[in-house]
Amino acid sequence: MTKYLLLALIVFAINLLPAFGPPTWTIIVYAHLRWSLNPVVLVSISAPWPPPVATFWPLALGTFVSEYPGAIAKVSPLLRDDCHRIARG
Repeated sequence: MTKYLLLALIVFAINLLPAFGPPTWTIIVYAHLRWSLNPVVLVSISAPWPPPVATFWPLALGTFVSEYPGAIAKVSPLLRDDCHRIARG
């Protein structure tokens, strides 16, 4: 029982790092091979975590996202000029 709880916490923690963490299925397979846990229970414990974590980041960063289009409008001419300069050589 403790290993299943540990796995749920590990999956939750790794899903908080969406771009840098491994996929959830790799964690499930590793846990099954390492600890010989029941695969049905592994999937039922691990599968619910990614969707709530995926909705956590937009809600947590909502204030920054509202300022994002203005920042893009300021930076895009500079990026466009750099791209043209690089393309010309």
